[in-house]
Amino acid sequence: IGRVTHDLMRIKGSDGAPWRPLFREAEPGGDALGARAFVLRAAGEGAARAPVALGSLDVVTVERRLVAAGLAEVAALGYRPETLVIGATHTHSGPGGYSQQRLSELAGTDHYDPRVFDALRTATVAAIRQAHASAVPDTLDYRVQEDRDYFGGPFLVRNRRAKDPFDVDRRIAFLGGMRGGVVNCAIHPVVYRRRNMQWRRDVPGGIAVAWDEYVEQPYSLAFLQGATADVTPNTTRVSPPEGVRILGERVAWRLDE
Repeated sequence: IGRVTHDLMRIKGSDGAPWRPLFREAEPGGDALGARAFVLRAAGEGAARAPVALGSLDVVTVERRLVAAGLAEVAALGYRPETLVIGATHTHSGPGGYSQQRLSELAGTDHYDPRVFDALRTATVAAIRQAHASAVPDTLDYRVQEDRDYFGGPFLVRNRRAKDPFDVDRRIAFLGGMRGGVVNCAIHPVVYRRRNMQWRRDVPGGIAVAWDEYVEQPYSLAFLQGATADVTPNTTRVSPPEGVRILGERVAWRLDE
């Protein structure tokens, strides 16, 4: 596996860009990557119900080992395996090196580096603890919309078919309060491709920016990718930054209906 992945990481296209640019030093000028968490907890000290944390990391995938490592550090706050969900924004422009799953290493994250894993674990735990400590009484807002335009066609993606049995989750869901929330969206949230050598949050970053503008204040928004989400974003003939902005505004617009 080591020799194979090294060989794959060296492959470049005719434009000179690497085919698998995940495990590399990013060029300056990109986005600030990190972890975000949205916490639900019962009011009062010693509440009987366990708190719930929904978090996301700006990486391509999250494995169970990382979730277990995070849980070990926040279990004292009352979190359990069934109440801690950590997902990935699925950006293709984030770091690699954190996974020990062979398929993940081969497909894109490259060789395991414990320093990267520890950085992701630390960021995850810090986000959960910060959200837990700053929780305030709030009324939750829950919204669900279908991915469709005024004519009934797909709005966010280009290759979604009306009767595709493998593409059953067409919903955009939002759960949140005054200060933070989480969006679940069945889309492959990747506009920046392999020629990009900067850190990018990609479509989830665009959604977060659009939501900040919608609520007119900084907002902590986590992102979870839908279960059947490898569908192509609906951006054509525009630059990646413009495509990210367009998709972010479309998600916010649909949730605002």
